[in-house]
Amino acid sequence: MGGFFTVHTAQWGTETNLAVKKLIHSSAETNQMVALEAHYHRIVTRLCSDGHIVPLLHVYENNIANNQSELWLIMPRYSMSLRDYLIKNIHQMHFSRTVSFALSIATSLAKLHHLEIVHRDIKSSNIMLDDNEQCYIIDFGTAKSALYNKTILGTFPLPPEIVAAYLQQHTGFVTYDGAAADIYSFGLLLYEMLPKSSYQQLDINALPNVKQLLLAQAQSKAHLQVYIDQILACLGPIPAKRPRADDLVVIFQSIPPTIEIKLCMSCEERERTVRFLPCQHKVMCEQCWQQWRTLNNTKVECILCKTIVTIHTQDNYDATFFVQSNKMMSLSMRYKKSYVSRGKGYECGYGWRLGLIGECRDDKLGVFFMQIHWN
Repeated sequence: MGGFFTVHTAQWGTETNLAVKKLIHSSAETNQMVALEAHYHRIVTRLCSDGHIVPLLHVYENNIANNQSELWLIMPRYSMSLRDYLIKNIHQMHFSRTVSFALSIATSLAKLHHLEIVHRDIKSSNIMLDDNEQCYIIDFGTAKSALYNKTILGTFPLPPEIVAAYLQQHTGFVTYDGAAADIYSFGLLLYEMLPKSSYQQLDINALPNVKQLLLAQAQSKAHLQVYIDQILACLGPIPAKRPRADDLVVIFQSIPPTIEIKLCMSCEERERTVRFLPCQHKVMCEQCWQQWRTLNNTKVECILCKTIVTIHTQDNYDATFFVQSNKMMSLSMRYKKSYVSRGKGYECGYGWRLGLIGECRDDKLGVFFMQIHWN
């Protein structure tokens, strides 16, 4: 963990599945740093017990040679960091999962800022996930109980006001808004969590082009627009114009899930991520598709309609099947019977256009899937 600490699995009496954070090299200066972290972590644990904060359970003073001692910070052990999760899953992560992560982190930040505590090192490696994939903020070694700060610290790329404070520190006492700096770091994290084909952080060289990068994604995925707007707002150059954490909580709460998450029809555990062409069915996750393709390496058929798959793609749309617009009218004319969606029947007709996934039923021709909703 960073360049100062190591983390070890531990047990404390009857408490199991714990983690101990301890210094790599103990000295009077580094022990003072640990004591300060323990102080802020204890405050946050006490005042944010209902939030998504990793609690500090115990502080243990371990005696070492020459009458010296060191402090160990003991807390629950978690499955993995958010960074490890994103590296492994970003290519198949559903947008609703991204919003869930963003909401829980923003809620924790809002509670910290309400208490006038700033974290000052918000990043994916300082967010832990439990077995239910819930987010928890960790590492309060850089925390401070004042919104206005003068210490130059954090993870690159730093907010522009911290860079300016560093460049001007020879001129005298320079401060910056620590809460706004947290929001800037959160904006970088929002980009990192954005579903994409491969894991990518926003580095300092890409920052000048971030608006173009995000707008290109928004054009292909309209439902991401609100989320993308918040990234741009958090990364704004003027600290006072960045949104507050509690404002972000309200915005993320207002983003509805696109449609219910559909599980792979093969394993029934992971989300569907692979769409087949030319049939356009999206019914399998990436892992099951790779296994299916290996077993049928000559002519791979769609498991739903048995059409030979010539191309497979990945997207973030929930629809099982896309109907091309030039076929829509003939489908409406031929199947003007009943529209079935979540147990409710509606009449099919000319008022339909592309949108929600549903089924049309015909006694002779059976069931086919189409992506439709009403004007």
